[in-house]
Amino acid sequence: DVFVSSVVHACNRANEKPNDNDRKRAATLAASSMPQQLAVVPSATPSAFRIASSLCDIDAVNKKAADIARKASHQTIAASSAAHAAKAAAETRATKALLALRDAAI
Repeated sequence: DVFVSSVVHACNRANEKPNDNDRKRAATLAASSMPQQLAVVPSATPSAFRIASSLCDIDAVNKKAADIARKASHQTIAASSAAHAAKAAAETRATKALLALRDAAI
């Protein structure tokens, strides 16, 4: 539970600030290691699966990106690019979470 919670927390922090490269790097590393770590764990709890499934909520990421765009009415190309990259990264992390959940279910 603790590991999965840490991964979700890192990913949520990366989604909050799309321009922060350190947060993005930490979230990518954590999400990438999740399938291997869940495969090593002898048994994962149902709450760990619920926590991991929260990474798959792409609608929340889209809402945050829309809020960022709305706040910056004169959005620069860099800000627009960062928002798009954040959405793409969140989708990639969600896909990795789904694959980890699938592998754990098997």
